[in-house]
Amino acid sequence: MLQRFLLATAVVLIAGVALPSIGTAAGTDPATFINNLGNQLRAVTSYPSPERKLARFRDLFREDFDVPGLGRFVLGRFWPIFTPSEQQEFLGLFENLVLLTYSKRLLEYADGSNGPRVTGSRLDQDGAVVFSEISRGPNQTVQPR
Repeated sequence: MLQRFLLATAVVLIAGVALPSIGTAAGTDPATFINNLGNQLRAVTSYPSPERKLARFRDLFREDFDVPGLGRFVLGRFWPIFTPSEQQEFLGLFENLVLLTYSKRLLEYADGSNGPRVTGSRLDQDGAVVFSEISRGPNQTVQPR
């Protein structure tokens, strides 16, 4: 139960930070963005090797999310304390942490007909909120809040 909560929280946090800039910059509806990302995750599950899956997941993460912005958000007020080279080192380590922590689990959720399914969305002053369900199999649905 705790793992599902942490996974849902991570997805919501990452999507929440990324969606406002992506939705307005690309002119994409936030619900469409999440649906497309789910479809891309499902495609990655068909890759034969774990290394190729991780590499493609890394590509998706870099393409669809503001990794430097997420890293600065995570460090908060401590970001300016670090030198530019330390900041770059942190961003590389942060990216690896996120990828290694969440890629396997997200790919499990996206396997086959499972994966994120958008159930609704709304725009607000800070960006967008997308409601979704993640199905892991028969009668096992996780609803991020």
